[in-house]
Amino acid sequence: MSNCFTLSPMVAGAWRLAEWGFSLDQRQHWIEGNIERGLTSFDHADLYGNYQAESLFGEALARSPGLRERMQLVTKCGIKLVTPARPAHGAKHYDTSATHVRLSVENSLRALRTDRVDLLLIHRPDALLDADELAATFEQLRRDGKVLHFGVSNFNVQQFELLHARIPLVTNQVECSPLHLDAIHDGTFDQAQRVRSKDENEDEQLDPKLLLIKQAIESRLTQGPRLFVAGRALSQTGGHGDMNAQTDFITSGLQCACCVRVGAIARVVDGVDAVRRAVREEFQMGADQIKIMASGGVASPTDPVGAFGYSEDEIRAVTEEARGRGTYVMAHAYTPAAIMRAVRCGVRTIEHANLVDAAAAAVMAEHQAYAVPTLVTYEALASEGAKFGLPPESVVK
Repeated sequence: MSNCFTLSPMVAGAWRLAEWGFSLDQRQHWIEGNIERGLTSFDHADLYGNYQAESLFGEALARSPGLRERMQLVTKCGIKLVTPARPAHGAKHYDTSATHVRLSVENSLRALRTDRVDLLLIHRPDALLDADELAATFEQLRRDGKVLHFGVSNFNVQQFELLHARIPLVTNQVECSPLHLDAIHDGTFDQAQRVRSKDENEDEQLDPKLLLIKQAIESRLTQGPRLFVAGRALSQTGGHGDMNAQTDFITSGLQCACCVRVGAIARVVDGVDAVRRAVREEFQMGADQIKIMASGGVASPTDPVGAFGYSEDEIRAVTEEARGRGTYVMAHAYTPAAIMRAVRCGVRTIEHANLVDAAAAAVMAEHQAYAVPTLVTYEALASEGAKFGLPPESVVK
């Protein structure tokens, strides 16, 4: 991304805003909650929610206009859907003409109830795109103060270069995930580094080795996507991060000291003061967010799946420290009781949530917490774990 414009490390997406059924109060709370957690950039598109999502967001923004100066608004245009919300659209197609782009911007400004868009993206490559016309349209929107910066979404290397040669683009919003790796291999990420733009995508991991990989990428020793790393998860003694067997004689809260930097996924720490210090140490070593073990688990040898991890005071101490750094806490939790307990103590995301029920889901929705399901992992553990060395006590669990 260019030096004159930055987005928050993670961007809050409004694609499903119309589907969530939030009241006006809930929408305002969602916006304010994201900003408090450091997610100050909000991603829209004119067509999201059948052309209604921007208006829902704008209604909440108008209620608290001071929020506008604390955020960056991103929106996209260039796709025409056939819908009663846009009766003039006769056929579904891409449109990057000057007339359509200008009209889309005016509609977005009106819906979002703002005088400017911080970043406008062309939503998809248009085979009929006139690069000279579009660049001139961007320049006029900039002169008018209606759009401050420009980019594209899902463009390949050649398509990006065509437009970037005429007007500087600050980003290419692309899809990158374990199931969609094209951007790594087709030159998209290489181009982003070459022109000093950033690809808007995120990859959130837990392995402490990634702290070192992240540092290598940021210092340009190697190439790769942006990483958001939690470092070592925090576990109570006898919790899901404690790999000591019942027959072990415990001499330290740390696992094998020689492996801490290269393979330990957790650290054992107990007590409010101790967990505060551990959180601060993980942040000092580069963690972007913190993970805790809030319930028992499968791979750990001595904790029942239904056991709680940490006291409520300890969990609140962790979430308080994370809030102080403008970030959040993620929690390993299986059972409804563990899930509700963690969320009420301020945890933002629940990892796994295998045994979640309707009551726990309702509490998560009330606190605007997120679930990160990983059911495929447990299917594999159940069907193949013993064959690959999963201990009998874990197979039973």
